[in-house]
Amino acid sequence: MLRSVRERSSHVHRRMGQQELAHHSRPWWVAIARGEGASADTVTEIVGTAVKVGPKVTTVKVGDRVGVGAQISACLDCTQCKEGNETYCKKQQDTYNSFYPDGTLAMGGYSSHIRALEHFTFPIPDALESELAAPMLCAGLTAYSPLVRNGTGPGKKVGIIGM
Repeated sequence: MLRSVRERSSHVHRRMGQQELAHHSRPWWVAIARGEGASADTVTEIVGTAVKVGPKVTTVKVGDRVGVGAQISACLDCTQCKEGNETYCKKQQDTYNSFYPDGTLAMGGYSSHIRALEHFTFPIPDALESELAAPMLCAGLTAYSPLVRNGTGPGKKVGIIGM
């Protein structure tokens, strides 16, 4: 069940989630039902269960506990995507307040279900509480990615400001 601040919004977004599932037609997409433990205040980090997967999805199965961060799609073919900079893709799609190719509005954590490309869907261990996993899908990745890109590791000193 979707937890929302306003019951009216909850009803609208729950219907939106079902519509999103109905339009699930791309072979690499994963449909995710938002988990019970997730906070209603989380718009761009979602932890839930895969309820449907496209025929070409190989890393996620129906029933898997998964999460998505602030981005759910990109072309994966342009120069930016091939260099690992999917956030700069002209066809990138945010988790919240963006449109799927079929015109459906993605409502992020406000909806009961969301679609995401397999590339942007991450397995979440059952032992990790949703409230702890969700922040790692946004701020955690924001801090982690530059560390990896800059070759940090054992023996290196790093400062992260603003966390």
